Formats: sequence, C-alpha cells, structure tokens
Amino acid sequence: NFRDCEFSSVNNTSYLVEKVGDLVWHHEVRRNVNGDLIYDQKVPIHYAVGSGTRGRSYLTDVDGRLFQSPITWYTEDHKWDLSPGFVPGAHARFDRRVNHACLSCHAGASNLHNTDPDRFASPPFAEEAIGCERCHGPGSEHLEYQRKKPELRTSPDPIVNPENLSPHLQDAVCNQCHLQGQRRVLNRGRTEFDFRPGMNLSDVWTTILKTKGVQSGVANAVSQVEQMHASSCFQRSGGAMVCTSCHDPHSYPPAEQRASFYQAACLKCHHSGTTNCSELPASRELQKDSCVTCHMPRFGAADVHSSQTDHRILRRPRPAEPEESAPVQRVEQLRLFEEPDVALRAPELERAGGIFMAETGDFHQNATASRQAVKTLTPNRLLDSVDVESLLALGKAYHQLGRHKDAEETLIRVTELSPQNEEAYELLATSCHEANQLSRARQYYEKLIVLNTKRARYHGRYAHVLGQLGNQKASVEAGEKALELDPSLIQTHEWLVQMYRLLGDVPNADRHQRKLDLFRAASGNRSDSKQRTEP
Repeated sequence: NFRDCEFSSVNNTSYLVEKVGDLVWHHEVRRNVNGDLIYDQKVPIHYAVGSGTRGRSYLTDVDGRLFQSPITWYTEDHKWDLSPGFVPGAHARFDRRVNHACLSCHAGASNLHNTDPDRFASPPFAEEAIGCERCHGPGSEHLEYQRKKPELRTSPDPIVNPENLSPHLQDAVCNQCHLQGQRRVLNRGRTEFDFRPGMNLSDVWTTILKTKGVQSGVANAVSQVEQMHASSCFQRSGGAMVCTSCHDPHSYPPAEQRASFYQAACLKCHHSGTTNCSELPASRELQKDSCVTCHMPRFGAADVHSSQTDHRILRRPRPAEPEESAPVQRVEQLRLFEEPDVALRAPELERAGGIFMAETGDFHQNATASRQAVKTLTPNRLLDSVDVESLLALGKAYHQLGRHKDAEETLIRVTELSPQNEEAYELLATSCHEANQLSRARQYYEKLIVLNTKRARYHGRYAHVLGQLGNQKASVEAGEKALELDPSLIQTHEWLVQMYRLLGDVPNADRHQRKLDLFRAASGNRSDSKQRTEP
C-alpha cells in the first residue's frame, strides 16, 4: 500500500506516495493542529531519476516542462524524505523546474523543443539512461567503419577511446557531469548538449568554483573534482592521476570487494605495500584494512551535487566543518576552473562573471552584486546584442536595482530574440508591476499565461494586477485558477477575501476566510502566510 509511505515535515504538512493502477501520485497534505484538512494536492509522477544506489528523485511532465517532486526515496536510509535542496516549510513544492543543465547529466539524450527554450519535445528523452556515447562520442561513424571490410579501412576507427586522450581530456569526459562548481555558465552560442569526448571542458562551459570549500577545509560542500585537485596525490602525480586511476568507468565493485578494489588502486602509487601504514593492526582489521575508510571518509551531505566521499585523500582527515556564507566578491576575484595549457578567453570570463553576479544579486537581493553585473555586462552590450543569456542576466540586474525602464528595454530585446522566453516575460511583468505600470504588467502576465497556463504564481500575480486595475470579477477568476493549481498560496486566499467583499459576494469571501483561519491555526500565528510571496 503506497499510501503507507508517508512522512511528516513542518507546519503539520505531510507527504505520501500513492499508486493507482499504473499511475504513481505524490501528495502534499496540510492539516491544522486539530487534524482538519486544509488541502491535499496530488501530482502525477512520470519519471524516476537515479540509479537507486543512493536514491531516486521523481519528475512530473507538464506539457513538456519538467518539475521535480519535493520527495525522494533514499535507498541507504530506506526511507522517503524531502528531496535534496528542499528546506522544510519553505521550498518550491512541485514547482522546481528541471532544465537542460539537469538532464544533460541525468539522462542519456534529450529531445529539445524547436521553439520554446523552457520545454522539451515529446517524449522528453531520446535516450533515458547514460549510454556509451557520453564517454566515447557519437557512434554512427564507428558503426559505419566497423561495417567496412578490413581492406577498406584506410583511417583509424573514429570512436573515442578516452584512454588515448591526454590526462586532462580524459578527466574532461568525467568532469562534464561531475564538476558543478558554484555555477557553470554556457559559453556564448553553446548548449548543454554540445560537449563531445576529446573536447576541453572550457570549450563549452566556464565553471565558477566555490570560493571556500577545500581552501578552508570545508570539503563536504564541494565536488569530487575540486577536492581531488586539492589533494597531495593529484598535485604530486604530475598530471598522471586521473579519475580512472581509481575508478573503473564500466563497473562498480560489489560491497564485499570495495575495500580490496580501492586498496589496489592506492597501491599502484603507494607500492611499498601495507608495511608503510602506521595504524595499529587491530585498528586496520576493524576497518577491514581499507585505505578509503580511513583516508576518504564519507560525508553526510544533503546536496547530491557535493561529494559524498572526501576526495582530498588526507593523511589524517579532519572533521567536516559547517560551511559559511562567503561575502560577495568582485568578478575578477572569482575562482575559475582551469585546465592545463588551456587559456580561458577574457571575454568569456567577463561574460560568465557578469551572469553569475546578476544571478547572485537576484537570489540574495544583493545590490552590490547586481551593480557589478551591470558594470561587467554593459561595456560589451553592442557586441552581445544577440546573446540571450547575458541580456537576460543584465535585465535581471537592472530589475534588482529598481532600474525598471532599463530592465524593460533589455528584456524586450530578449523576447525579440527568444519569443517564448518565459523567464524574460516573468521579469518584464514583475518589473512593470513593481513600477506600478499596471497596464503593461497586465499585458506581460497575459503573455505568460498563454506561454504556460499551468503555473500558479502567474495567475496569482495576474489576479493582483487585475484587482488593482479595478476588474474584481476577472481578478477572482484568476485567483481561483491560481489556487486550483497550487492550494498552498495563502496570500491568494487573503486577496480573494478582499475581492469577493468588494463584489458583495459574502459566501465566497467567508469561504476563503475559513481557509485562511485553517492555515493560521496550522502554524499558530500569521507568520506562516509569509512563506509564499505570491498574492
């Protein structure tokens, strides 16, 4: 019985999984302190992501837009819990977008939409699992070569064998997915699916690393790549140590063989054998004589994009420390991933830094970062007049700084280049709304709702604009649609109470007031209504 797979979060919210026939549904259920139901929202699940070794996350497909469920199955703990990155009581619920960057690493190949950058074609996946081509390159020419008679094979087999690549190009094959950094910015004109084995990673992405992490000993917040590059083993190998020095890309050792498998990898370099280990024999026996257990302990990391095992390979591992928030840095101070003998081009570095600063300013509401983004991105604006990503970032920075006219001008250019760019239209609508340009905000929200009619916050904000424009009847229609899509929007209930009272519709005003009372009883105070920012 899948309904038994239930766990509680905060504010009397619980989650459960239900199977009905061939369909699986994920529920979010909210009750007040007396157990009275506030809402039970269920969402169909269409795809499971992950091998299941550590766990599986789940996706729902909404007209070609993919969203992650807030609950994940954790195999090692044998339990359901909130998905990585979801904070109890203040997360995106069923509204976390799964974009091209996610699927470039979590699926073999995706079918991109011809015109809409926010959607996938149907079906979304051309190849669900990671396949041979991810590490060996496209196979069509290889098949054609192998079908030829031996005497007609006048050139080498075109398939890529990573073993024949230079060390850093070998690692680039792994790093295409295993190096996330703080942010990977696509180079101008690239897509998330452009990397091919034999390329430099920097041919496709500019990777901004975490500025703390391994430099301060807080290693459980960064990726395996950053940790490995900080290790003495890697640094003293003279470039000889690569990912496959320790990992077999085609297999994973069973649990009973892992200690001996990785010990053999260590002894390739530490070839003096076990006599060089200073640990007492009894302690070594307790650890099953495992080099990894002592020198690469596991972290309790909640972020799946961080390393779960300490790849610094320390002689005496230090306990993990809590990660501190680093202050906003200048663009020229950002720490970038560099490959041997590969010069990073200054224009790409400035562009990536500007995009990163715009996103930092927007996410943290940090005006300093937004000003840096504007300063970095505007000098090359004429040259970048067809660069959608940098223009979008610049519009985001202008919006954060309250420069609404500049934001609108920049974002309109984005929509000219990318007519179905949902993020640009949302920024346009929000910026005009904040500037009290209500008629233009209405136009942009109407465009958004045509682009994506199933996103609750668009309807909720549209309801607010319509009400401000004096159209209460249309406002309540939009507000009810928002709640149909997302019943957790407390402020939309508040707004509808006002609108229905203005219309003289007492029964509906009282209906939403009763729902508000249930929400407030669930948390014990009014602060719960501030969890969600939509009206």
